[in-house]
Parts: sequence; structure tokens; C-alpha cells
Amino acid sequence: MEARRAEITFFTVATNRYLNFWLQQIESAKAFLDKQLRIRFVVLTDDSDSIPQDLLVGTNWDLRVGKIPNEKWPMPTLFKFKHLVNHQHLIESEIIWQLDADMLFADWGVLDVIAKHSISNEVSLVQHPGYYRSKEKLGLYTRNPRVLLSDAKSILENGGIGTWEDNQESLAYVPRHLRNVYVCGGSWGGPTGAVIHMAQVLSARIEQDLSRNVIARFHDESHINWFAATYKINLLRPDLCFDSSYPNLKGIAPRILAVDKNSQSAWIRDE
Repeated sequence: MEARRAEITFFTVATNRYLNFWLQQIESAKAFLDKQLRIRFVVLTDDSDSIPQDLLVGTNWDLRVGKIPNEKWPMPTLFKFKHLVNHQHLIESEIIWQLDADMLFADWGVLDVIAKHSISNEVSLVQHPGYYRSKEKLGLYTRNPRVLLSDAKSILENGGIGTWEDNQESLAYVPRHLRNVYVCGGSWGGPTGAVIHMAQVLSARIEQDLSRNVIARFHDESHINWFAATYKINLLRPDLCFDSSYPNLKGIAPRILAVDKNSQSAWIRDE
């Protein structure tokens, strides 16, 4: 029997070891999402046999699985937009929220926040947790002079805080004067039509890059930052992509938590 139309779809690409991270994500969903709501999870994987048959038993949720190959890095993340376009028939909801496999739900209010910011016609993008700066930066800089020095250097050299694409051959390149706010690639979404449109635009631009043997510096994240600098978007705080290793997030309660896959040695991303 066909499941009722979902109110929201969480979309994830999870091949190879990332399927295990996604299974942890589902367990966190059971802890923080209402089991009676109409939620659909779409996962694209190369190992559907490893997904337990009873994964969503006891919930009103729906699971759809799409098969994709396990490709050499960075293709799994670079092709995220293409996979979304090609598997949009699995979604069937008014709202899509893309989550990287290594994300965990951490707060009961996450669905309310997503729904609140999905009533317009724009995609919602999340400020990168490492480059988020509140209006009151003095306390952060006083406690962490290294952050002040890093920010000053980034603004001087790059025009803005973030790891912007610096290769002008890539279609992910953002002109210096547009480098205002750097967003993350691991958590984003919004109204289905707007999200599919963004995915179509970025998939086509990535294919153009690849046709010229160009790969953006930070792959899908580089391209999504071009979109954020070019189109009108909803800009959300990093509580939807929270990382406890970043001192600049003090005072922000996590709603979606990034898993530390490889144990960071420093909180500022290496240049």
C-alpha cells in the first residue's frame, strides 16, 4: 500500500562506509523526531542489502532507497545534485532537506525550524559552522586571538571569511566582491521546486567543470557557495549544521549535529 504523501523528505547520499553513518542518523531521528508525522527518508546507496528491513518499524515514516554506484572520491559528494535530480521521483513531498550521511538530529524543534523557513520560494542554506560570526564578535576575538588573525588574513587575501573557490576556471568561482557569507554543503533544503531547481543548475555547472577536467576546491560546497552568492536565498544559522569543536558557536544550541568522522586536529579548516 502506498504511503501517504510525506510532509518532508530527508535526502541523503550514503555509499560505502557512509551508509553506517546514515543508519546512526536514523537512530537519532527516532530520538528527536515525532514518529507519528509523515516523514520520508530517501537514501541513495550502493549497499541496500545492509539496510535492516525493520528500520522504521514503530513509526509513521516512509523509506525509499535508490541504487547508485560507489565512486572514487570526490565524485560521491560532487554528484550529490545530479543524484537528487535523477531521483526526484522518490521524494513526493512539499519540502526537501538534504543531509549528509554524517549528520545527527539533536533537537525536537528541528522540523519546526525547517518548515518555518520553507514557506517562501527560496532555498534555505546554512551558514558554515566554522565561518559563522555573530554580530558581537569582540568576545570571540578576545577569547581566541587566533580567530581574529585568521579572519583578518582571510578578508585581506580573499575578500571574505571562508574557503572560497580560487580557481577562475571553475564555475564555482565567486568574485571577491560577492564573498559575503560562506555556507555549508552538508545541510540545506526548502520547497521542493526551489531545491530541484538549484540542483539542476549546479549539476549542469559541475558537468561543465568536469568536461574541462576542473574540480572545485571543496566540491559540492564550493558550487553551493556560488549559488548562495548569485541567487536570493534564506540564510540560516549553523544550529542546523552544528560542530562542537568550533568556539565561535558558543551560545548556539545544536539542532543537527555534524559527526566528527576523522577527529579534527584544529578547528579552523586548513587552507
